[in-house]
Amino acid sequence: HHVVCRACGEISDVECAVGERPCLHASNDHGYVIDEAEVIYWGVCPACQVTGEAVDEPRTDAQLRAEPAQRHTK
Repeated sequence: HHVVCRACGEISDVECAVGERPCLHASNDHGYVIDEAEVIYWGVCPACQVTGEAVDEPRTDAQLRAEPAQRHTK
């Protein structure tokens, strides 16, 4: 699984989900033979929380996929 920052696009690995399992079976498969489901966590990374980058307008999944990921320098 991954966690993605809506502000800068930073991606981090996340271990398997804990607690109640998320819905991984489609209610209507539309005839597809589904062999995989994804879990992506979205939020704001610690660096963007400090700078306030995400406060104005968080980016959507489509926007982040369309632009190259920016990485914070440490």
